[in-house]
Amino acid sequence: MKCPRCGHWNQPSFPRCFQCGEPLHPSNQREPSWQEKFSRPQPEKVRIIYDDSGDPADNRPAPEAPRKPAPTRAKPHEETLAEEMNRLKERRERGSEYLKELRKNAADEGIAPSGTGVRIRRSGGFFSELPDDPEETVYRPEEIRGRLRGNASAPQASRAQEGPYEQDAPEEEAFFEAGVGEDDFEEDLPPAPGEDAPLAPQGRNRRRRRHVRGPMVAAIWVVRSLVVLALAFIGWQGYLLVQGWTGAQPAVSTAELDVTIEACDVDGLPGHTIRIAGEEGSKFYIPELGKSYVVVGGVATITVADYVFYDNIENLEMSQMTATLSPTMSRQGVETRLEPITYTIDIPLSPVQLISPETDWVQVSTSIYTLRLLVEPGSRVTINGEDVSDYVDDDGNLTANPPVQAIGDNIIGITVRAPHCRENNLTVTLYREPQEIPLELNPDTTVSSSEEDVTIHATTLPGATVTMESPYFYINDENLATTGQFSVSTKMTRVGYNTIRIRVSYPGKADSVLEHVVYYLPPASVYTVKAWSLTPADYTDLLNNIALRAENAQIYECKGTILEILSQKPQLAIMDTGTDGNEQLVLLQNETQTTWEVGQAYRVYADAMGMYNTMPRLIGRYTYGVD
Repeated sequence: MKCPRCGHWNQPSFPRCFQCGEPLHPSNQREPSWQEKFSRPQPEKVRIIYDDSGDPADNRPAPEAPRKPAPTRAKPHEETLAEEMNRLKERRERGSEYLKELRKNAADEGIAPSGTGVRIRRSGGFFSELPDDPEETVYRPEEIRGRLRGNASAPQASRAQEGPYEQDAPEEEAFFEAGVGEDDFEEDLPPAPGEDAPLAPQGRNRRRRRHVRGPMVAAIWVVRSLVVLALAFIGWQGYLLVQGWTGAQPAVSTAELDVTIEACDVDGLPGHTIRIAGEEGSKFYIPELGKSYVVVGGVATITVADYVFYDNIENLEMSQMTATLSPTMSRQGVETRLEPITYTIDIPLSPVQLISPETDWVQVSTSIYTLRLLVEPGSRVTINGEDVSDYVDDDGNLTANPPVQAIGDNIIGITVRAPHCRENNLTVTLYREPQEIPLELNPDTTVSSSEEDVTIHATTLPGATVTMESPYFYINDENLATTGQFSVSTKMTRVGYNTIRIRVSYPGKADSVLEHVVYYLPPASVYTVKAWSLTPADYTDLLNNIALRAENAQIYECKGTILEILSQKPQLAIMDTGTDGNEQLVLLQNETQTTWEVGQAYRVYADAMGMYNTMPRLIGRYTYGVD
């Protein structure tokens, strides 16, 4: 809406012009055209029907459709804004009356009456506005500035709080002391009701201070410095005193608290139980464990597994270490450090078993050897620095194939770290004869057989000459001259281990020799039928002809009770094969699939091997129970 006085355009809901304050008459405004469009009734619809010839058939008006009620028009946003402004105006008037009442009460009580100067610091500015009186004339900003400059006694400029806006000049730093007197600057508070306020200041309403210098100021600064130093000294002494109460107390000896340490099992693993006597309800905090233990029944019980102290130590090889606990006792709100509790713990060695080879030195004849280990599931295993832990199955079996060169000793380093154990380091030596002429068996060459005839395949330098130094019956050298490949068919001469020896030669080079061992064990149906019974007469014959019987690997049927186990790997046991109360002892080496137990009776088929003290020694191949 345009103001009829100044021509300023205002919101339609404003009761006065925003620029000059002239009353506006929004009621004279017509309704907007878009509202007239939606509220104007629509013309009546006429229905005309035409016949087949195109002439109007019936000009009767169509029946009037039921009219929907006009939707209720929502209150315009301008009306809502006007209502909010009116409510704001009312709140402002109530606040103004409340402030006037407060000033009047303060003046009646004699608290900071109008005209009394007070010492304050002020920076920035303040904002004062006219009372919102619709009856008064509202001036434009430029008119207000003109009135203030031209006529200081104008009603609208006569009061400091009624000025439109005043910005103080930047504050200047002032040096002053209490009691200086008239050099203090003053600023008037707002006047009490009924009093005339001073005119709005044209400049600064404060007087600049004098810089007071002299002996009094120096003395004051000296006194201040001494007070600060005294306070600092008192604070430092208090800090030292508090430190003496809390942190400087000597540690209490654990011997005075009746501490006992005992070995125990924690979930099947070695551990220790520490018991500390104390007052009921006291607490002992162990930082190494991150736990607190309460005294119950006059004692605090701490149970800790030994592996807690060494589980995270890498490359752990020591068999023992000292465990240390640093308890802190809390009793009746007072914390007391105790002397450390120390004790020695044993660190178990990681278990590992060599399956292939059975010993830590073995002679091989292939460039790849199959190494088999048995470790605890979850162990960390490295072979020659390579981590092969992922190849350990759920039962702890590990198979690896380290390369073997024809250089003599091939050192294989094995490191095993089982859970909650120290490292176990093994060294296996795979010896392969140094060769000038390459000679190597195929990787799939058999190492055990139940057949008497065994064929092995090998490769050497093309054109070399192959010679057998062990029993054989055929050499296939068709491809020897071109590819160096050949095969040898041999016959197993005895039950057990048989050595096959091959020599190759080439002009201008040293001969190469290869030895390969095959374990021969015929089926039980073939082996057991060749057994002799071990009667007293046969037992005497075995003692008298042990060398001959061992050379021929004579098979015997040993039937009796195990009296003693001498070793477990290999298992060596003494069996009494006598009858009618006559003792007839033999030493049996267990190469069967059954583990013997003391006091159990077995029927063992074994072949002669030699003597052990005064007893014949035999190697058991098959074990059966005794009915």
